[in-house]
This record gives sequence, C-alpha cells and structure tokens, in this order.
Amino acid sequence: WVVESNPTIIELMEREYAEFSGDIYDRENVRVVNEIGRSYIRENN
Repeated sequence: WVVESNPTIIELMEREYAEFSGDIYDRENVRVVNEIGRSYIRENN
C-alpha cells in the first residue's frame, strides 16, 4: 500500500519517475491511495 496525499507525486511516480523507481506504483501487489496517511489509517484500522 502507498498512501500519498499529493496527487502530483502520484502522477510523477506513475509517469516521469516510473522507470527510475522500478515502476513501483504499477506493481501487482502495490495499491496507491490518494489520501492523508493519518486519515486513511484511522478509517481503515
């Protein structure tokens, strides 16, 4: 799981930095959530 509050970071990681990062955001076992980390944990714990 990746919880990222900044949609620009998600877009950069999925496009411009995909190759550099090993395309981590596109891996089968990775789910990207655009939300504030504390809120996500509070709601899903």
